[in-house]
Amino acid sequence: MGWQQILVSLSIVLGDIHPSIDNLLYSTQTLTYTYSTFRSLMLNGTSSNGEFVVDPDLERLDADTYLIFLSGNGVVSSVPINDPWYRFDAISDFIITQVATNESVPAYQASEAASPLGCASQWQLCKGSIASNESCGPLTSFNDAWGGAAPLFGVETEATYTLWADELMKAYAADEDASRFLWLERMITNSQADIISIVNKLDSQSLESSRGLAGGLQGPLPDDQWKIDVSYWWNITLAVLQATFVERAYGSTNPDILRLQINATNAGQNSICQNQVREILKIYATST
Repeated sequence: MGWQQILVSLSIVLGDIHPSIDNLLYSTQTLTYTYSTFRSLMLNGTSSNGEFVVDPDLERLDADTYLIFLSGNGVVSSVPINDPWYRFDAISDFIITQVATNESVPAYQASEAASPLGCASQWQLCKGSIASNESCGPLTSFNDAWGGAAPLFGVETEATYTLWADELMKAYAADEDASRFLWLERMITNSQADIISIVNKLDSQSLESSRGLAGGLQGPLPDDQWKIDVSYWWNITLAVLQATFVERAYGSTNPDILRLQINATNAGQNSICQNQVREILKIYATST
């Protein structure tokens, strides 16, 4: 059963393809891949906010579901690409001439106007340095991971679903563990470290394959390139999370972001910042 069965209704409009290889290689507008992204989010075990409704046969109650449609957008390759997401196995109208041999070879293009990739995104939160069934919440969607782990920190699960972030902060301001947990949730939520946010922000540069793309011509790719791309997104996600903690303690270098930053107001929130400050100072002391 293919991912195309997930979408209830979706219309995709594509532009005209370039009419000649000369235009392809020497266009002032560099050809690159384009995306369409969609999210279906779970909240308290039911489908909540999102851009599409998942087919019941494919729905994951323990995960957020992402769809990422990849469009070739005029990009071609001198060799077929058998990766199941890229699928450059259709011969295009273009001919590529090898400079060294003067040999002409056909150019290959994507056989799918918009090739789908489906991802199930799960989070799990634990308390303490040792993960166990007793110290961890459920492995599930982003919202339900926070709700499920909340009791470990003295926060009622229902409160995480019914109260706004500011209301939660005020309700548990006197509880250091709860304040620390809720401050962490706010930091990570605002970091936009999920894969869809990264893909939308970086566009085609989020693809590891873009390193081999020049002038609309894609170099050879392995058959599992989609796995390499997803791993690349994951590495970026980890870097964004790491930067989030450093910026929270040290302050953003962007003045526009810095003026919007909300500082810690109680012991639980401040403890997260102090931990990061100590580590930053330790790194500086070690490197000097």
